Amino acid sequence: MTEKTYGSPTEEAQGRVQAALEIGDLSEIHPNAALMLRTRVLNLDIENSEYLTAIVERAKQAAVDRALGRSE
Repeated sequence: MTEKTYGSPTEEAQGRVQAALEIGDLSEIHPNAALMLRTRVLNLDIENSEYLTAIVERAKQAAVDRALGRSE
């Protein structure tokens, strides 16, 4: 797998948001929703991108913990 190169730190942060939201996987099931999310992510600045990525990752971990019966 080749590593993606970005034109700026903001683009890289936006790429992390897209990965966290799993937009690539979503585009196979709901292409219109994926396009809408991708468009909105491109409007984020670097600080908001990093903040949103952290929130999504925490939510995903909480869901996994809950599904496995782990308490926080």
